[in-house]
Amino acid sequence: YSGFYGNGVKEVWEMVFKYIDFVKDNGYFEYRRAKQARYWMYETIDNSLKDMFYEHPAVMAAIGDFERAVLDGKIDSFSAAGELLKMYKG
Repeated sequence: YSGFYGNGVKEVWEMVFKYIDFVKDNGYFEYRRAKQARYWMYETIDNSLKDMFYEHPAVMAAIGDFERAVLDGKIDSFSAAGELLKMYKG
């Protein structure tokens, strides 16, 4: 195959379309499509929750102090995260 010289391009596309027909006929295409849709649903939820957490006014005001406290060894990371989550939950 060479896209530059045009050698084998038709044959490659024939293989691609043959594969697409194969996976559509055996149901694998729809199976993978459904798994991708589920993945993106959870990815969207995760990203939205993360954005809401970090944009919460109380969290924004306190996160720097908690980060410094963790880095200075004054509080462990799990406790700091728990306190920030409590602030977020209200």
